[in-house]
Amino acid sequence: MSGIGGNWLLREIHLTIRDPKTDLPAVLLADSKNAENRRVTRFRLQVNYNGKSVKTSVGRVLPDLDLMEDPPRRESFARRVSNTQRSFIERQP
Repeated sequence: MSGIGGNWLLREIHLTIRDPKTDLPAVLLADSKNAENRRVTRFRLQVNYNGKSVKTSVGRVLPDLDLMEDPPRRESFARRVSNTQRSFIERQP
């Protein structure tokens, strides 16, 4: 299970990774440390804190991962409805 694909698979079964430092839901990312040496892989845990993505753990060794129930996600498009959209919705039978 690597990167976004593994995170998506966990969400499909309503689970997510628990960040050990913050106890918040986290995303696991894996990439190369630098362009010259692609064999140096690093793993990162990233959380959404106050609306911003924050890296909480970075290392060359995959940390032990704990899972937790995936909290409901608040989609950005669900928050706002423009006046044009509202008038269109109100005209529907």
